Amino acid sequence: MRQVFNLNVKHSRIRTSYDKTRSKSAKRSSNLRRIKVHSLNRSSEFKFNISEIKSSITEKTKKINSFQDNENPKLLSEVYKAKCADLNIPCLPEQEKKFLAYCSTSLKNRRFLMRSLMCGPKSGKAIGKLLSKSRDFAFVDLAKNTLGDKGVEWLCKYISKTNEVVHLDLSCNDISSQGAVCIFETLKDGCLVSLDLSSNEGLHRNRLGTQAAKAIKDFLASNALMQTLNLEGTSLGSQGVSLVIKGLSSNTNLLSINLASNEISSGLVLELVRVLPTTSIMSLNLSQNSLKNEGAEYISKYIYGNFGHFKLKKLSISKADISTQGFTRIFSALTYNPTLEYLSVSHNSFQRGLPSTFSPMLRNNYGLKVLKLGNCSISNREAFVFSEGLSSNRGLTQLDLENNFIEDEGAEKIAKGLRRNSKVKKLNLSGNRIRDKGGVALGNLLAVNRNLEEVHLKQNLIRDETGTILMQSLRTNFSILVFDLDLNPISNRYLYFIKSYLERNRKKKHLTIVPKLKNQISTMQSEQKSMEIVQKKIRLKKKELKEGYSRLEKQHERVNEVSQSEQLKTKEIVQQKETLQKKNHQLAESLAELESQITVSAS
Repeated sequence: MRQVFNLNVKHSRIRTSYDKTRSKSAKRSSNLRRIKVHSLNRSSEFKFNISEIKSSITEKTKKINSFQDNENPKLLSEVYKAKCADLNIPCLPEQEKKFLAYCSTSLKNRRFLMRSLMCGPKSGKAIGKLLSKSRDFAFVDLAKNTLGDKGVEWLCKYISKTNEVVHLDLSCNDISSQGAVCIFETLKDGCLVSLDLSSNEGLHRNRLGTQAAKAIKDFLASNALMQTLNLEGTSLGSQGVSLVIKGLSSNTNLLSINLASNEISSGLVLELVRVLPTTSIMSLNLSQNSLKNEGAEYISKYIYGNFGHFKLKKLSISKADISTQGFTRIFSALTYNPTLEYLSVSHNSFQRGLPSTFSPMLRNNYGLKVLKLGNCSISNREAFVFSEGLSSNRGLTQLDLENNFIEDEGAEKIAKGLRRNSKVKKLNLSGNRIRDKGGVALGNLLAVNRNLEEVHLKQNLIRDETGTILMQSLRTNFSILVFDLDLNPISNRYLYFIKSYLERNRKKKHLTIVPKLKNQISTMQSEQKSMEIVQKKIRLKKKELKEGYSRLEKQHERVNEVSQSEQLKTKEIVQQKETLQKKNHQLAESLAELESQITVSAS
């Protein structure tokens, strides 16, 4: 009986413990369910909030990007129809969709890009309507189309109604003098800052002529906003260029002008350099003009400052028929010139060798940053000059020697000069005759020089020996970002490793950009704080000056009052003196009479 009772007791205890554990597990499961339901509710709320945020963002973007949502697609379809009318082809819905898709990608960030789309006069009218109604664009690029005079007239008529467009590119658009006159007369009072009417290619050239040059002269004399004007290859002629120069004489706002390929002679160069000191022009392009050595002499005098203050920072005189004699004077003038930063003398022949003044210029000039000497017939003999000049130069950052006759010896000398140079970041030796000997010298340079970022050796005769040296140098060089070896007989195996090292360097530089920008921001903030402190000091000094001036004025008033009172006193004293003198004179007369009477009575 006791055993049965004990078993029942044990069974009852086990049963109660089981029930307790079951109830606890049930409570836990219920709590877990509650937690799950709560978390689901929270997640649904979170998803709902995200959807609300997304909807609000899309609404805002729709409001901001009204170009694709409201009236502008209709205007774009009108542009497409006008384009089809210009080309005399039917309008197809599929092509219209493609055109609108192209516009959605190219017409953004306030840029209206429609280059080389065969837009004619009717397209110009439709584009002008779009620009006048949307007012979302500041940068308009319609280069390499066929707008012609009529299309340009309509375009400028609509642009003049808005004050949004600041840059207009109408290069290569079959524009004659009539269309150009319309451009400059219609946009005379507009807000254009940059205008490009160049024709640097043979197709659809803009031919302005003398009549348009008169309009340019009047435009430059009256417009107060234009800063960049590109008239390259517009057939202005000597008379037209002379009129443009006269317009420049009364303009103080233009910063850059391109007069390349416009039949400019040495006499016009003299007119120009006499006017330039009175302007604000800092960029001048006279390339593809027959300047010759006489024009180079006038330019050198301008650099010396004989005609006034030299302000140019960028000068291009490529393909100007200037020989070594003419460049002797220019490089001599640039020896100690700190202003010019960019010089392009490409396509001028140095077959007689670089001038003797080039090496001193390269050694002593610290203002020049970019020097372009491509297609100048430079050989190994001339390349030796760069060894001395580059080793002591502290200003040049880009050197372009492409398409010359430099061989291994010249490349070795250039590499030797760059070993001691800490400024040059870009070197271009493409299109020369450099083989492995010169390539090895340039490869070994990268093991020492940590400032070069770009080296271009395209279209040379470099082989695998250079590839092995480059692989070894690039393992430890983290600064080089571009090393162009296209069109060289080098194995793909080396090219693959070189490319991988360059990719590594680019990624590393990309990672270092953010901290550099942060440092720049912090330095700018500290500079701003220091500027605020300086401004406070200036304000205090101004207050002190004002107080000092007020004190001086008060003292001056007091001095005036004292001087006036003293003047009155002196007048009174003078009057008293005069009266006393009169009395004294009378007394003297009376004494004299008395003495005469006494003498008479005594006798």
